Amino acid sequence: MAYRPLADEIRPQTLDEVVGQKHILGREGLLRRIIEGGDIPNLIFYGPSGTGKTTVANIIARRTNRPLHRLNATTASISDIKEIIADIGTLMAPEGVLLYLDEIQYFNKKQQQSLLEFMENGKITLIASTTENPYFYVYNAVLSRSTVFEFKPIEADDVLPAIDRGIRLMGERLGAEGDCEDGGREHIATACGGDVRKSMNAVELLLSSARREGERLVVYTSHKEEVWQPIVREFESRTGIWVDVVAGGSSELLERLDQEKEHPQADVMFGGGVDSLAACRDCFEPYFCAGQEEILPQYRSEDGLWTPFSSLPVVLIYNTRLLAPEQLTGWQDLFRPELRGRIAFADPGVSGSSFTGLVTMLHALGGDREDAVRRFAGALDGRQLEGSGDVLTAVSGGGCWAGITLEETALKRVDAGDSIALVYPKEGTSLVPDGSALVRNAPHPDNARTFLDFTACYDAQCLLAGQHRRSVRAD
Repeated sequence: MAYRPLADEIRPQTLDEVVGQKHILGREGLLRRIIEGGDIPNLIFYGPSGTGKTTVANIIARRTNRPLHRLNATTASISDIKEIIADIGTLMAPEGVLLYLDEIQYFNKKQQQSLLEFMENGKITLIASTTENPYFYVYNAVLSRSTVFEFKPIEADDVLPAIDRGIRLMGERLGAEGDCEDGGREHIATACGGDVRKSMNAVELLLSSARREGERLVVYTSHKEEVWQPIVREFESRTGIWVDVVAGGSSELLERLDQEKEHPQADVMFGGGVDSLAACRDCFEPYFCAGQEEILPQYRSEDGLWTPFSSLPVVLIYNTRLLAPEQLTGWQDLFRPELRGRIAFADPGVSGSSFTGLVTMLHALGGDREDAVRRFAGALDGRQLEGSGDVLTAVSGGGCWAGITLEETALKRVDAGDSIALVYPKEGTSLVPDGSALVRNAPHPDNARTFLDFTACYDAQCLLAGQHRRSVRAD
């Protein structure tokens, strides 16, 4: 089927469907009474684009028995007018013709004069439209034989019904229910500046380019943009599913998921240590991703609660200008008196990586864990940073001498030339993976499963290579 612009497809067929112009088309409007009376005089419609001039001319044409001829003065010539005149009085037009002449201001005096005789005897009923003041651009003899009606810009409130019709029609055309965000209709109605055609073009463009709800995925992620963006971009390119990303700290997003359990807004939690995900298991439902057998056994979830994404060793870091390598070799060194109050550590209630770091330290040290927590709190001396990114900044800047972070972020800062060095604690560390999880009762569960499959696939894992992240796959 040939393309037809929405503005033309939705064009009103009756006067009752025309929006605006109540001063001439209202129940007692003069133009309405002329049209309904059936005796149509020569008319000139004057006003801005998109205010209904062509629409009203079409309605008039349907109410007469005369053949309608359309000319646009920007391209028409005297020969076009002669062809129309030649039909008058023939079987083609025994009662004369109705001529709709758009942009009449572009006809010169001679072209306008060629119409006068036939306007005078009624063989041609002229309906002309112009966006310019006709008293300056239309020949006086034509004006004297015509009635001029001014079409005014449509008020925003009057444009809204047309927008609603356009949305419904676009929904039928696309085979899906069309809708606008809150305030969207009102914004279009105001922004179109009284031009209904412009508002229809906006509706058509927005709804034609809008993604369908079934092609959507909402991802909560604690990853930095440089991590999630390549993954999301490649996923969208391959699947056609469009992704809404909500970024934040692990703990913040997990708390949000817990608050939304009755009415989930997200489909996937992408990021956060798997121990953090496991601590919020009520928010997720099990799913074993495609290609599970290619994931290294130590990174697999036994119950499918999470899908591993990358392996992130916990490391210690120190400022190379303030500490010598032998001063920080393991977890026990954090309790040295000279480091008291000089350890960079983010609030584990906010930072998932700090939570993983704390758990790793307690496992590595062994013994009485409550005592170890008390000793570590003493070593911090009440100092706790707001986010994991602050750890690197504090150590490299010299505000702190040492810190606990992840290998990935530390290596990036080393590459950037910061004055820090990494230590893999001699007591041992963890390679706890971060992961993704399917939100329980997710709005788009099939798309969520497709995303989880992608994050663990070979191609997605290859994208980790340049980001100092270790793959969880065996191949």
